[in-house]
Amino acid sequence: MEEVHVAPDYGKAEEEEERERGRRLVLPSCPKVTLPLLLYFKMAFILRVSVKRKKRSIGATQKMRIGLNSYKAANIPCKFRRTTYNVLNFGAKPDGRTDSTKSFLGTWAAACGSVKPATIYVPRGRYLLHKAHFAGNCKNTAITIIIDGTLLAPSDYHVIGNAHNWVLFEGVNGVSIRGGMLDGQGAGLWACKATGKSCPRGATTLGFTDSNNIEINGLTSLNSQIFHIVINGCHNVKLQGVKVLASGNSPNTDGIHVQLSSGVTILNIQYWYR
Repeated sequence: MEEVHVAPDYGKAEEEEERERGRRLVLPSCPKVTLPLLLYFKMAFILRVSVKRKKRSIGATQKMRIGLNSYKAANIPCKFRRTTYNVLNFGAKPDGRTDSTKSFLGTWAAACGSVKPATIYVPRGRYLLHKAHFAGNCKNTAITIIIDGTLLAPSDYHVIGNAHNWVLFEGVNGVSIRGGMLDGQGAGLWACKATGKSCPRGATTLGFTDSNNIEINGLTSLNSQIFHIVINGCHNVKLQGVKVLASGNSPNTDGIHVQLSSGVTILNIQYWYR
């Protein structure tokens, strides 16, 4: 019997809560640097050095250090700050039924076009995705994708069955994926192949092609149509804490397939075939 997943009913209150969680990942906007601000920073630094040289009380030194550190934390140079893009703000729906492909691609376009390091945040919920191709040539080399939810392939295997890859990153540099689950919903295609009928080849769940400096940490891949993860023509890739879950009767579902790549590190991988 095929396992049935019931998507939670996400109302406006829940969506707003997840948007707010994404907002908390964003540092405050960069302030304008004015002459009084520069003078304040200079005086704070001089006072801190003076306190050290005169060997005043530890309390005085700590007090000045706290004030200076607070100032510095609020004034990190803009080029080092991260901008967070929440997929909900681009129209994604965490209901497991609404096609959110365009919303995810729009979120990627914004992060890829940012000159500053960027974070893509996927809140809790189930997001239906058709074929998704995330292309490179980005303006920054530090995009982190934090997934608290599940990305769901279409239950009709014909939709992505001839796509080669369901989720593909191509020509990217400095992309990290943290957590989350990718559900390929491959059971229907496996059943088709078991009958000997003419069926689609099937799609790899997650592919990286011609990419560099990639990290995948804590991701779970469930019921891929064929290969779960493919690393093709890449350099400097690290996979850690990845879980691969599939049925024992799933044909040709390699866990992690590496080809034409160098500098690939694979640590603490779990394979579960039921």
